[in-house]
Amino acid sequence: MAHPIVFFDLETTGLIRENGEDIPNIIQIGAVDSFGEKDPFMIHLMPGRAFEEKATEVTGYSTDCTFQQLFHRDNNREIVPLARHEALQIFVDWLLETFQEPVLLVAHNCFNFDAKILLHNMKQSNIEYSSAIYGFSDSLLACRAVYGPPCHLSYMLKVVGIHKQQAHDAEEDAGDLRRMVRRVAAMNSRPFRRFVSHPRWCKTLEDMVAYHANRSQRNRERDENTEVSQVSEPTN
Repeated sequence: MAHPIVFFDLETTGLIRENGEDIPNIIQIGAVDSFGEKDPFMIHLMPGRAFEEKATEVTGYSTDCTFQQLFHRDNNREIVPLARHEALQIFVDWLLETFQEPVLLVAHNCFNFDAKILLHNMKQSNIEYSSAIYGFSDSLLACRAVYGPPCHLSYMLKVVGIHKQQAHDAEEDAGDLRRMVRRVAAMNSRPFRRFVSHPRWCKTLEDMVAYHANRSQRNRERDENTEVSQVSEPTN
């Protein structure tokens, strides 16, 4: 079954820390369809926690002591963030209403960043998403298979002839990702849909959830083994 393909990007309060257990909050979601036939999606979320200094440096976003306001260093940009549950539900509703069936979500470094953070934030907010999401595709893995590293988005934009810096705006980055992936597929004579949905970098929702659960379990076991080895070390 050919599910609709949607490119998306997240801006967050930071990176994933503590061996994958400390998940940042989403502050912006941007998404576009495969062919530019649908209106793009963009929404801002209340941070709900402090930003990492590096995240503010890269994205330009910051908050105040309430963690409910969202500011950008571009003072001309008016931002009205919504509560987390409300914003995530609006995103799910947009997917359902726009595409009428579960979609394949594509992001750059999707498996280990965007999908993990999106699913975690939705779970924390008690959002039902299984009817809206079929699975995930990781364009970073796809590009590495074709070109080898490095394959971060800014580099890949140049590879395909799009000379601009990564915007770190979720809607704009989602649009740039779509342009990049479509050009990579065309430049390498790969049918677009087949390229995006290749099993090496595409997982169903169920497989994605299992993938993250297995990684979390391995991280916990590694941490436990490290603690045991440290306790067992002889002292002089």
